[in-house]
Amino acid sequence: MIHPEIRPNDYRIHLRGAGPTNIGNITAGTPQFGTWVHYAITYDATDDPVVRLYINGSEIAELDAENAVPLPSNWDLGARVGINVDDARPFTGLMDEFYLYKRALDEDEVNQLYRAGLYPITINVDSEPPGLNVPGIAMDNDITTIGPDEARSFWVWSSLRRGEAIFQAYEVTTDQYNLESPGPNYADGGHPNTTPRVIVDGASLHKGNADWPVPDDPHYDWYQIHGATGPVTIDITYQAKDIPVTINGDPGLTGPSVVHHEVTGHSITLSEGPGYDVTDVTTTSGTLTDNEDGTWTLSAVTDYDGVTITVTSEIADPTDVPDVVMDGTLSREDAEAAITAAGLLVGSVTFNYSSTVPEGHVISQSIPAGTTVPGGVTAVDIVVSQGPPPPMPLGWMPVLIVLMLAAFAFVGSRALRRRTQ
Repeated sequence: MIHPEIRPNDYRIHLRGAGPTNIGNITAGTPQFGTWVHYAITYDATDDPVVRLYINGSEIAELDAENAVPLPSNWDLGARVGINVDDARPFTGLMDEFYLYKRALDEDEVNQLYRAGLYPITINVDSEPPGLNVPGIAMDNDITTIGPDEARSFWVWSSLRRGEAIFQAYEVTTDQYNLESPGPNYADGGHPNTTPRVIVDGASLHKGNADWPVPDDPHYDWYQIHGATGPVTIDITYQAKDIPVTINGDPGLTGPSVVHHEVTGHSITLSEGPGYDVTDVTTTSGTLTDNEDGTWTLSAVTDYDGVTITVTSEIADPTDVPDVVMDGTLSREDAEAAITAAGLLVGSVTFNYSSTVPEGHVISQSIPAGTTVPGGVTAVDIVVSQGPPPPMPLGWMPVLIVLMLAAFAFVGSRALRRRTQ
């Protein structure tokens, strides 16, 4: 006799041989009613006289046979499933996909049978920038399948360290989701994690809190999926995190406004302003290296909220900008000669009309006279007069005269009406 039961407080299996001779009786586990379970027992009277009970692919109890005898082989009364030969003691619950094998399966085979009937889980990991070899997800055991009443756990990298590169998961998306109980992120050393938005297609999602068992690596976030209604898909996308850079002291040192974390590490190059010598430079995070070619390299930033660089610089060849306007008395040629004589560069030359500055003379300059600037590299732009604006075209004169006459006529008529009232 093979007598399986799911009772209020435990699972049971009772095996008896002919006679009847008792083989073994196991009670173990705690059932959860209203859910499907995969129930399996194995017994081999000859080679392995042990009764084993499996629930959802895992062994929960085993018992050495009280009598190592085979199961009855007399099937004259016919095989019965869910009720005995006397039509008594019916099985409580529902059964589906009943299998009977001629040999005892091992634990791996039982687990494979259990998982074969479950929904598949597909995990897609897309890394950005390309070439980053990220694990993306860490499994508790095997997270390739899930049952309708099963919960499976996994960990997502909320931030990744690869040498000096820092990557953060910013979104995990699929078509539909049920997000429950978003918990905190785990951070270390002032390294903020962006909150991964995990969306699972085909199941519900629960984000673990700090009291859930997580690995000893704070760059993980723990999740659990449950309530699967079909195949489950998890899509994970990563992007590089940019660190903002603020530079105080321009034009002594200029450079990008962010540190981009690349696959090979992160650094940026800062350039000294033309004609300036940097005498002192400090940074709130990372290392600044003078490349001795007019550039500096910022690297090894550890403050991921941002870095501020303060620059002290001096003009390498201080030069005073000459006055090349002189109330409009200086010609373009004389102005350019004065700029060159001062050790500066002639910048752009543009033209404009002026009723006060003679044609060919300078109207204005881009840098005020007397300003101290780096010599040899600074350009001064000038605006040159084209003389007075040209007269209005004659084609407009008749129209203008008619408008003026109409205005005088209108004003005169109003004055006449006032005198006659």
